[in-house]
Amino acid sequence: QEVDKLVVRIPVIPGFNDTPEDALAFANWLEANMKGLVDEVQLLEFMHLGEEKCRSIEKRYPMEGRTIDREKLHETVLALQQTIGQRGINCVLGAAAKTGAKKQ
Repeated sequence: QEVDKLVVRIPVIPGFNDTPEDALAFANWLEANMKGLVDEVQLLEFMHLGEEKCRSIEKRYPMEGRTIDREKLHETVLALQQTIGQRGINCVLGAAAKTGAKKQ
């Protein structure tokens, strides 16, 4: 029986999972645990979309008050894409259609 391939989406969060070491660890995990099952990895640039939701359920928003340098974050995500892509994993930016980013 043929298994459907997975698309893995990873939000890249500044200060949490935005280093080359994080990208390598993820690529290693994919290779060790998901070999042949993943069609594409999509890297998503962090957005503050959860802030309003946290307020509505009376929870503290962990990224409250943090500003994001969008240009720097985009450069970081491109570097992570390259790191993961060098391992032979099909890695794209989540907004690839919008930015015209190429698959790695």
